[in-house]
Amino acid sequence: MLSFLPLSPALSPMILATALLFFVGYGAVRSRATYGSVAFLALLALVIVMDAAGLSFAMNLSPDRWPSLVFDGLSSAATLALCGMMAAFFVLTLGLAWPLEAALLVLFALLGMLLMVSADSLMMFYMGLEMQSLALYVFIALQGRQDPPAIEAALKYFILGALASGLMLLGMSFLYGQWGVLGYGDLLALLTNPELPPSALLWSTLGAGLVLVGFLFKLSLVPFHMWTPDVYQAAPSSVVAFLGSLPKVAATVALVRLLAGPFYPLMPDLGDLLRVVAALSLLWGALAGLRQSSLRRLMAYSTIAQMGFVVMALSVPTAEGMGAALVYVVVYAVTSLGFFALLMRVSDADLSLNDMAGLVKTSPVTAYWLAVFLLSLAGMPFFAGFFTKLSVFQAVLAQQHYAVVFAAAFSSVVAMYYYLRVIKVMIFDDAATDHGVVMGNHGASLPLAVVAVLFLCVFFIAPGPQMTTFAQKLAGDLLPQTAPPTPAMKPPFEKE
Repeated sequence: MLSFLPLSPALSPMILATALLFFVGYGAVRSRATYGSVAFLALLALVIVMDAAGLSFAMNLSPDRWPSLVFDGLSSAATLALCGMMAAFFVLTLGLAWPLEAALLVLFALLGMLLMVSADSLMMFYMGLEMQSLALYVFIALQGRQDPPAIEAALKYFILGALASGLMLLGMSFLYGQWGVLGYGDLLALLTNPELPPSALLWSTLGAGLVLVGFLFKLSLVPFHMWTPDVYQAAPSSVVAFLGSLPKVAATVALVRLLAGPFYPLMPDLGDLLRVVAALSLLWGALAGLRQSSLRRLMAYSTIAQMGFVVMALSVPTAEGMGAALVYVVVYAVTSLGFFALLMRVSDADLSLNDMAGLVKTSPVTAYWLAVFLLSLAGMPFFAGFFTKLSVFQAVLAQQHYAVVFAAAFSSVVAMYYYLRVIKVMIFDDAATDHGVVMGNHGASLPLAVVAVLFLCVFFIAPGPQMTTFAQKLAGDLLPQTAPPTPAMKPPFEKE
């Protein structure tokens, strides 16, 4: 008999979203945005408690499977992380004058993410991805409805997202046309058959490659990164804090489930593709960031480079590689949330580097804590970013992929310049007479920043080692026990 208990983290946002949709439609609480935020925050606290129990349950018993959904250790841990980050996001934005529609859209985006990380078929994954994407398109446009650049950025995000979605559907159609199934377990069983003809492996690899396009778009990877700088620059800091954290975690977890499951037999080819994408993203994110004068655009190119590290780790079909990717994306999400939470104290609009000059004199706590986040992103020793990068390098070097490691090392050195340039401007430069930082009043940002700073500074003591071991166990449980076959372009057998 199927149990509804594993569905509780996904059902709770869906029930509340339906209730809010009813109220919005009738205008009953349209002017009470705080009501929706507080209600949603209370719900998330309940979901986190329920999922913490579900995590313990999942790690000791076999996975609980529903049609097209699976509830195991990875989905429970991902749901816990996503709900925790969403709770932090709503704490951060409680004081903002947002309409109730914004809470509704973010709620539906969260529901889409929960479906993505628990999907056990390509169709269910696609439904979750589109639910998240459509909500975010409108969310960005809604928050910047009085700002033409924000509307333009949302439109560019939507158009590129539609293109990526179409290519992903094309890839799924190739896979379904070849095999007649979309379930992860069914595809894995068919693709591991040693008697498959080379043409079947070739079409499967092509279909899987097109499916990966959607992940390239969500993770802001080259060549589907064009929306990222415009959205980061035009959207408010609070919106960017959301975009730079939760969607990245959800996409990475969903990609781990795909690459360790149905696409695992295709990893000799897909791994090469991912390493090329990772190298291009690392290099472009580092080099393009050097020319930026806008802080938000600089952070957008930083995101492109950081996601390059995630995909580089995912290109290695081992527990060490995929575990490193999971830990890396969680650390990056915490860093992004903390950075933009502090940036909201400075301004919710875009700032140039000149606007940040002399910040240490206006608010030394904000300046020094921003420096901690930037140093972690740069991979400086003793911060969390250093250890996550080190684990990625170790996992990839163990498989002797030296070219992408060289690209990553070069990217890290180049990106170090613009991270240190921002720190230099904030701490050592004097504010220009015609510029100046106007500090905002976002009290909730300080407690969140404290937690994030402590997490980054003591990561190498705890919880870094524990997170790494746990992530490797989750990834190892997903991986098949057999080695992937040789590439589809070079079939392991020839017809008699």
